[in-house]
Amino acid sequence: TPEPFTPTLAQDHTVYDGQTFLTFATQDKLSGIDRYEVFETRQKQLPQNPDWVTAESPTLLTDQKLRSVIHVRAVDHAGNERLVTLAPERPIWYENISFYVIFGLGFILAYFMKRLVWRKKNK
Repeated sequence: TPEPFTPTLAQDHTVYDGQTFLTFATQDKLSGIDRYEVFETRQKQLPQNPDWVTAESPTLLTDQKLRSVIHVRAVDHAGNERLVTLAPERPIWYENISFYVIFGLGFILAYFMKRLVWRKKNK
């Protein structure tokens, strides 16, 4: 089985014209690494049959806005695999909608509490 590894996002003006790319590497001491595959998606869960793209490190990311979940799979010559998933660097605001709902409700509550206190004070 491929050993644990950590893919890394990077930018360099000398690589892919400064666009964001992904680097990764691991090893398998028994059979060796056969290939790496990458899958970018906006879904939180890995789909049933993802369209994996065979990749080499470094590999240019399709989603340059960095809003996708990135899955990297290392497959050894024996067919064993190790999957690593990276969360989006810049998730879309509504993916964290619960934060905004709570913040908004807190703001509304504070506004009405202020009005209530002001009314009692001025009576």
